[in-house]
Amino acid sequence: PFIEGESLRAKLARESELPVAEALRILRDVLDALAYAHSHHVVHRDIKPDNVLLSGKHALVTDFGVAKAVAESTGKQTLTSIGVALGTPAYMAPEQATADPHTDHRADLYAVGALAYEMLCGRPPFLGVNAQAVLAAHVTDLPEPVTKHRSTVPEAVNQLVLRCLEKKPADRWQRADELLPHLEALLTPSGGLTPTGATPAIAVGIKRFTGVAALAVVLLAAGAFALLRPRDRDRPVDVTRVVVSQPEVASADPALTAIAAMTADAINAGLARLDWVQVAQPGAHSGAAATTTLSGQVYPLGDSVQLQLRVTEGRSGNLIRGLPPVRLRRDPGVEELKAAVSPALSLVGYVTHPLLGPPAVPAAGLPRFEAFMEVAAAIGVWLRTDTSAFFETMEHLRTGRRLDSSFAQAELWLAAHAVRSYRWPAFARELAWLLPVIERSNVQRSPFEAALARHAALGARGSVTGQLETLRQLAAIAPRSVFAWELPNHLLDLNRPREALGALDHLFRARGEGSPAWDEKDYWGARADILHFLGEYQPELTAARRARNAEPSDIQQVRRELRALAAHGKSAEVERRLDEVEDAGGTNPFDFPGDVYLQLGQEMVAHGDTAAGRRGIRRAVDWFERRTASEWRSPHVRFRAALAYLTIGEAQRALPIVEQLHREAPDDPRYLGTTGRVYAATGRTAEAERVLQQLETMPALALAGSPTYERASISAILGRQSEAVSLLQESLRQGQGWGIRSRLHWFFDWLPYRDYPPFRRLITGQG
Repeated sequence: PFIEGESLRAKLARESELPVAEALRILRDVLDALAYAHSHHVVHRDIKPDNVLLSGKHALVTDFGVAKAVAESTGKQTLTSIGVALGTPAYMAPEQATADPHTDHRADLYAVGALAYEMLCGRPPFLGVNAQAVLAAHVTDLPEPVTKHRSTVPEAVNQLVLRCLEKKPADRWQRADELLPHLEALLTPSGGLTPTGATPAIAVGIKRFTGVAALAVVLLAAGAFALLRPRDRDRPVDVTRVVVSQPEVASADPALTAIAAMTADAINAGLARLDWVQVAQPGAHSGAAATTTLSGQVYPLGDSVQLQLRVTEGRSGNLIRGLPPVRLRRDPGVEELKAAVSPALSLVGYVTHPLLGPPAVPAAGLPRFEAFMEVAAAIGVWLRTDTSAFFETMEHLRTGRRLDSSFAQAELWLAAHAVRSYRWPAFARELAWLLPVIERSNVQRSPFEAALARHAALGARGSVTGQLETLRQLAAIAPRSVFAWELPNHLLDLNRPREALGALDHLFRARGEGSPAWDEKDYWGARADILHFLGEYQPELTAARRARNAEPSDIQQVRRELRALAAHGKSAEVERRLDEVEDAGGTNPFDFPGDVYLQLGQEMVAHGDTAAGRRGIRRAVDWFERRTASEWRSPHVRFRAALAYLTIGEAQRALPIVEQLHREAPDDPRYLGTTGRVYAATGRTAEAERVLQQLETMPALALAGSPTYERASISAILGRQSEAVSLLQESLRQGQGWGIRSRLHWFFDWLPYRDYPPFRRLITGQG
């Protein structure tokens, strides 16, 4: 079913603050739904404006994709138990932020407080330069009173919200149904609130509606109720939509009927963990959208029961993959049922995953569902380029293999990830034992798995061109896979930007205009980056604006649009619009305004407007100097502050910052290298030479060429042209790749080299 309306996020984006009475009515509906969910041992764990749908005069809680069942007082596990801390940083309770395994339903009440705070104040209770800073604030900082931001809010409302936001769960409201009467009292005339907006429904009407809302919550938690964005309804194909039918019973035996119902519950609980899946009720799959159907049969088998599950293509009814029958006791327990449905859940996960699809299904046998979930988590961060994501991906894959030792495909993913794009030889030890295992294996492989094995082997041997061919094969076999996206990245690392642009365009056309919003943003953003490198600034501006339209408040998209304007020479417009940066946000470590100002300032200098560029860099310096002590603890903030001082010509102010960072992380070549750059910029050549020698002793290959790049940068500041460019070229071969090459044209230390032919060749695309 579909529900017309808009999200609370959309309403807040438009109106910022809501009238007090309206905010409390929305809060009442949210709490009523949570009270019902909590009474059925379901914790939402991700209450936020995006997950509250406004329909008419009422609010619905949606998206139980990260729901976690609450353990019963007996300690018995429930079907939907997940056991990991998930959520959205701005609304996460302190116990969620610290991954406390004892997190319970009171985390939802904390999130309700954060939600109320934002509706009343136009901002969440804690802000920060990145997600880590926000999480730290939830754990350590006290929220400011609501009345400090909005004096018209009654003190009783302020106290109600602040009690929700207590750090210790025991100090909060203990249950949603404990808080509801207090909220209802505030909504009555004697509560001191003047009604605004729509007239409140009479008490009977409220009770009737909230019962429906609560039912919707439970259906969502079971995975049997799906809400789609209006734009998704017109999609001709929706591979993520799944119809679940309760298994048929082959006799009138009531025990079999009970097992069928329990099986459906187990399936729905598992599907609720696949946050990309939309579950529909039987009969809801007719129409344009293609679906996957999960059904089955339960029949007697002597003194036990046999369960046969089927996963079929919804339109044609064709069997996607055969599943072996499972023998069950007549009174199966929770774990027995979870094991029985595990292969079917893994199969549905593969088929529906936006970056996997049917070709990626293992040929030798389906893994345990828990192991598949680890691979899915790895795929979810595979395309991120920050170092932390690289290690996170590797750890998920290792865990998947550990959870199911027969999961041979996990070993292929491990090996492919260790060598992907030839940039990460840091995992040579991993490959040393993995590759012989893969080569000796006689496990049956699908075409996708065979290509994956070849890709890893060629990468381990350093065959860049061979890897390019296997990437093309993988993208052809599984057009939805991460390797389709990896192909343009690989071409960029090879300095073949035009080919990369063609591969990117082909990928997007293959996905069609009905692609999800994140595809739009990623595609247009990547296109803008490549066009900027190629010097094609008008098409870059068009692409950057398309990316920003897909996610207007994403700081990366704001950065891209203003960068394109700077390249166009429109410095005045860039300066006029810099305030937009302050209103944007992001989740990456450097998604904060100071970093954007620093880049845009250097871009304006690089494109000929030195005065405007220096004003931009000065704005970055001013931003860093206004940081609080809590924000200054972030090494990312301090590192960029040091670079801002160095870029503006105040290198001595950068020195104590990078020296401290180097003491905190002596193995990070960036901090040691920037110390050397400061020495070089201030004429302390002997100290710069000492840093060069230290960097030379660091394992360049294991650190993807970073120590070599830092040596190149120091040499560039010292004016050693030939040595600097030679080291730069070596660092690119060792793994710095596109991430450095695409930014060299505006890095301050390389600006004097722009007309030096050997340097020019390195920043000019070769294909």
